[in-house]
Amino acid sequence: MAKLPAQILTPQDKHYVVVEKQTAFIHCKVFGAPTPQILWSKEDMEAVLQDPRYFVNTSGTLRITDVQVTDGGVFTCNASNLIGADSVTATLTVRNASQIVEPPRDQHIQRLHPVTFSCLVEADLSLLPMYLQWKKDGVDINEADDDESTYHIQDGQLKIKSVGYKDEGVYTCIATTKLDSVTASAQLIVVDQPDPPFDLVLKIVREREVQLSWSPGNNHNSPIEEFVVEFEENIFDAGTWHVMRRLDGDQQEAHLALSPYVNYSFRVYSVNGFGRSVPSENTERYMAPSAAPEKNPGRVKGEGSLPSNMIITWEVLKGLDWNGPDLQYSVKWRQQGGESEWKELVVESPPYVVNGTPTFVPFQIQVQAFNQEGSGPEARTVIGYSGENYPLENPESVGVANVSNSTVRVSWSPVRVESLRGHLRGYNVTYWKQPDGQHHHLTVHGNHSHAVLHGLEPYTQYSLEVKVFNNKGQGLGTQPAHHFTTAEGVPSQPVMLHLELLKDTEVAASWGQPHRPNGILTGYVLQYQQINGTESGPLREQNVSMPGPTRLTLRELQPHYVYKFHVSGVTSAGRGHAVTKEIFTSREGEPRVLKNISCVMSETNSNISWIGLEGYRVTELHIQYMKKDGAGNWKDSSPLNSSLSYFVLEGLEPGTPYIIKLWQLGRFKNITVWDKEVQTNGPALTELNSRIATEGWFIGVISAIVLLVLILLIACFIKRNKGGKYSVKDKEDAHVDSEARPMKDETFGEYRSLESDNDQEEKPFEGSQPSLDDHIKPLGSDDSLVEYTDSVDVQYNEDGSFIGQYSGSKEEKEAAGAANGSSGGASPVNIDVALE
Repeated sequence: MAKLPAQILTPQDKHYVVVEKQTAFIHCKVFGAPTPQILWSKEDMEAVLQDPRYFVNTSGTLRITDVQVTDGGVFTCNASNLIGADSVTATLTVRNASQIVEPPRDQHIQRLHPVTFSCLVEADLSLLPMYLQWKKDGVDINEADDDESTYHIQDGQLKIKSVGYKDEGVYTCIATTKLDSVTASAQLIVVDQPDPPFDLVLKIVREREVQLSWSPGNNHNSPIEEFVVEFEENIFDAGTWHVMRRLDGDQQEAHLALSPYVNYSFRVYSVNGFGRSVPSENTERYMAPSAAPEKNPGRVKGEGSLPSNMIITWEVLKGLDWNGPDLQYSVKWRQQGGESEWKELVVESPPYVVNGTPTFVPFQIQVQAFNQEGSGPEARTVIGYSGENYPLENPESVGVANVSNSTVRVSWSPVRVESLRGHLRGYNVTYWKQPDGQHHHLTVHGNHSHAVLHGLEPYTQYSLEVKVFNNKGQGLGTQPAHHFTTAEGVPSQPVMLHLELLKDTEVAASWGQPHRPNGILTGYVLQYQQINGTESGPLREQNVSMPGPTRLTLRELQPHYVYKFHVSGVTSAGRGHAVTKEIFTSREGEPRVLKNISCVMSETNSNISWIGLEGYRVTELHIQYMKKDGAGNWKDSSPLNSSLSYFVLEGLEPGTPYIIKLWQLGRFKNITVWDKEVQTNGPALTELNSRIATEGWFIGVISAIVLLVLILLIACFIKRNKGGKYSVKDKEDAHVDSEARPMKDETFGEYRSLESDNDQEEKPFEGSQPSLDDHIKPLGSDDSLVEYTDSVDVQYNEDGSFIGQYSGSKEEKEAAGAANGSSGGASPVNIDVALE
């Protein structure tokens, strides 16, 4: 036999890729004679067969079951025999297995409601892309392109907008990569209100008892909790269904007791956790036989509307209680306490009025129902009364006892029962202040003989009346009003307290009487004490007896202190409320509580600081400021007090002088503790910028003047340089007297002078505001346009107009005039001659 060395036919450095939990196969195909032995090892040259998950097939392939990430690496296959040896290496890479981290869950969804299944998958990045597919009961779900599709798949979610019964089933999501695939499933159960029962069967058990049976409808995956049996009758209330019986969901029949003279029809509906079904179909009608009534009407009573009648009323029987046709009522009555016989009358409905009765007497009353089959059970007797009338008497022996100076207890003796003429409802207590005060009322319900009046004024005369009342009204009897006076109370505070400083050690106190003495004044109590900051000195007291003066002078007081005075009136009930007032025992006024007042200025702020003097109470301060030039009014700061050490006054204008005052608000008068003229830092705004330049009228006037001057200059330039027809007007017109001007106007007709034009242009500004600058010349000044009309060379057309050019200076014109023998400017006469 030939011998061949071991040779591995599997290529070198082959790469294998698997995912966790799978089985990996690493190949090593060997050839040789004798048959080579194969040994697998990993990177560290340790034998791999030590792990029970590793197994070498006879073909040389290494099989690894339940692969883990740690199994990855470089493997070496060594093949050898007696002739030779060979080896190859291979690499195994283990990827993380794909997994569904949020699988779909089983759901119970009511019909026509939406449902969403989620399927969130995690996969190794090297295995992407991943494909997700949904199936229902093993069949692929394909989403339609339009909005009417039942299924919508997006971002790993499967949505059904409106669930129907056909959507029940198992939904599976399948996530697939190039190396593995994972699945998860969930069941959708569609629930809904049940279908109605069917196959209703009505069986007659007795004349007034039936058995009703049925078959339940589909419960739609929600157990039936109860069945409800309803009935409808067509004699008294046709078309209205009434609940007759409720049964557990596991029952399918009911025994029903019937009322006589009712034409029944039955139906059933079922109820589960999602609602009630529609009712079943109605059964055929069954008419229960008639019988005598089994009950009588309720709420029977007798009351009178007049003193001479009694109205008997009751609650009629419902149709289901008639038990037969032609139901009527037998009404009986008789006066209680006598041997009189029952009076009886048959009526179909209430009420029944019994006339001619005595006033408010008791009656025995019975109302019994009957029909064609007979009468109902024996009627129960009730007591009613004829009509009431006004009581004949009112309470006597009225007494009043003082409980306090504002409360009294009123008592009275009950009236005789015979005089009530009705049911006793209570008593009305009316009271008022003498002589003609407002009437007040207190109602005491029931059979009581006393009442308590609150809120009265002390030491005041009152009157009161007590009247009984029944359902008809108050008693008719007249009793004289009872008069009483409330107990004394403490007086109100005196109407005023006036303090006058006679000396720095003497104060005269005078006061007025209390507005409400609330008793007999026996005197006054005057109290006073020294106030030092937040502390108070001992309270001293002096009594003033009545009759006596309402003025008292206090001497030997400490000067330069604040004293607080209290004055209160006194009655037998004690001291009343005090009126208080303070005074400072110094003619110089209150002391100042600040020192070392200073201020630091910036462009827009002023920081005012001070030191508060110790031993004085916290005092309210106030800051006022205004511009030194008087522009604007005084402005006030926000409130502050002496416990602070500074205050920043904001909102000032840069470079502006101000007057600032710091006020101390005292108990008796306000004093200025600091007054200073200051100026803020920075450049000052000019008066024109701050006042005039911002005025709209000023800007408008300046603009109008500039525009007018510009127009005049343009007109002058045109008049001087333009040839053609011009108004015949010379500078001499300025010297023509008023008598000659009409002749010139008549001579030249349509022609107007430039001066006239200027006059017309000036008229609209005659009433305008004068200029703020004295150097601005007014319109029509020395710069007259007459100078521009001087000419020595004038030629005229046939119609009398002239064509020419103004030329030469004023001096040249004067020279030409002299040559013509003229001693002045040309007059109208000269012009007339020239025209001839």
